[in-house]
Amino acid sequence: MYIAIGKILRPVGLKGEVKVQMYTQTIDDAERLRGKEIFVLRDDLKLGEDELLNTDLIGFVVVDKAGKYLGTIKNVENFGASDICDCGDFSFPYEDAFVIETSLPKRKITINPMN
Repeated sequence: MYIAIGKILRPVGLKGEVKVQMYTQTIDDAERLRGKEIFVLRDDLKLGEDELLNTDLIGFVVVDKAGKYLGTIKNVENFGASDICDCGDFSFPYEDAFVIETSLPKRKITINPMN
């Protein structure tokens, strides 16, 4: 069962951050929620045909320009600058400078590997 703990009011800045109105009674209640994540049902998100979520990348095969298998994405993290795809033995930023193509139907990402 989901319990409403707040409401998203509006976007703030240019990085996808939002202002949230918390449904708490006291500052102590709000303090206990610090660092907690807010969840929504995936079906409530309206994604375009060519859009995906970070978690969708988990399990994608990663190849280089020649088609050589490099690894499989095990996790995706974001530390502020960009999404980082972790393939176990190596990681790469999910940015245009490294990602050549993302094929949703094939669940494959072609990258320009870093040396």
